[in-house]
Amino acid sequence: MKLAYALATTLFPLVALEAGTIRVPQDQSSIEAAIKAAAAGDTIEVSSGIYREAVVIDAALDGLTLRGKGKVIIEPRDPQLGALGPGIVVQAANVTVRNVIVRHAKGGSEAGVEIQAANSVALEKVTVIHANGRGIVGSGKLLRVENCVVQGCDGGIELTSDGAIVRKTTVEQDGSYGIRVIGDSAVVEKCKVRMIEDGSGVRIEGSLARVEANDVSLIDDVGISVAGAVMTVRGNKIRSLPDDGIGIYVENAQEGTTIEKNSIVDATSYAVLVVAGCSKVLVRKNVAKNCGTEDEPSYLVEAGQTTLEGNLAQRAQSDGFRVTTNFNVLIGNTAKFCLEDGFDIDGGANQLTGNVAIANAGEGIENGNALNSYFGNKSMKNRVDIAATDVFANFDGNVFATGGQSTLPEIDD
Repeated sequence: MKLAYALATTLFPLVALEAGTIRVPQDQSSIEAAIKAAAAGDTIEVSSGIYREAVVIDAALDGLTLRGKGKVIIEPRDPQLGALGPGIVVQAANVTVRNVIVRHAKGGSEAGVEIQAANSVALEKVTVIHANGRGIVGSGKLLRVENCVVQGCDGGIELTSDGAIVRKTTVEQDGSYGIRVIGDSAVVEKCKVRMIEDGSGVRIEGSLARVEANDVSLIDDVGISVAGAVMTVRGNKIRSLPDDGIGIYVENAQEGTTIEKNSIVDATSYAVLVVAGCSKVLVRKNVAKNCGTEDEPSYLVEAGQTTLEGNLAQRAQSDGFRVTTNFNVLIGNTAKFCLEDGFDIDGGANQLTGNVAIANAGEGIENGNALNSYFGNKSMKNRVDIAATDVFANFDGNVFATGGQSTLPEIDD
């Protein structure tokens, strides 16, 4: 009897695990039929084929896994019934959808995949093509989109979720934004976003977010936009932003926000814009080439107490760096070959230390306000090394090598 019980407890879990896998079309003829037959925690395994149905994973099926085996295409339209709505709707928590293609979603929200107030949902290797609405839209906590593709939809990925993760995902040829997350503690990393007609490539609205190592190009509006108290934007490549495109746009940011080691090339507006309302933002070791237009510089700081450290502005179409507010710090930045000034300092009580201006068409440094401090800066081969219309607080150890005219007021010691 004991032996029989031991064999039963050893073998029955294997039988139960097998019973929890429903195969389509071997066990059920359609995905919808498999879902009706499934229980929470089951796995639905779908073989290669085109499935003309709209899939709804209802709230009773927590922990369900829907996975494709081979090339699985879900197309939510029927020759007789027409458009059926979103391709996949997830209403249950802890659901994983893996290795499926959704195309031509139309009707209802018109999304390729829609997550409805469900927590801990993961989309892995999901491709959405030509949804009439957004490719992926979701609400709930801890949503994850990884190794997915959204192409040719009217909007890429939009998640309203604390703790959302979007990783190694491609969004391209979309009519609206690329990736948008509304919520705190978001992570968007190693994604590729390109050819977005309207809106940001990546847009984060919430605090404690990290946007890192993404490749963003051909965005008509803003490459990366962040709005929240504490944000990190690091190591992204942003290229080819036509039609007044801004590289990185920072708003509502507070102490602890870091914008660093990003590369911005061919932005037709600002490379980095820190707007009024921010405070104590650190902008460090970024590279901006061929950015700005007319009166729009590569780096524009409209918020006080910003630190710019070790950044490069090269071939800016206007000024390399422009500061319009007070109490900012510029350390070790370089502006070269810009079509106007290297550094245009309009605010007061700013401190510039160890910055370099080389071969700019305007002034190397233009001081347009009072009580700024300059320590150990270098200006050379500019049209004019330094032009100033107001007094300095300090002016020590600077080197000006152009030999051209400089306009200097009396120094207020």
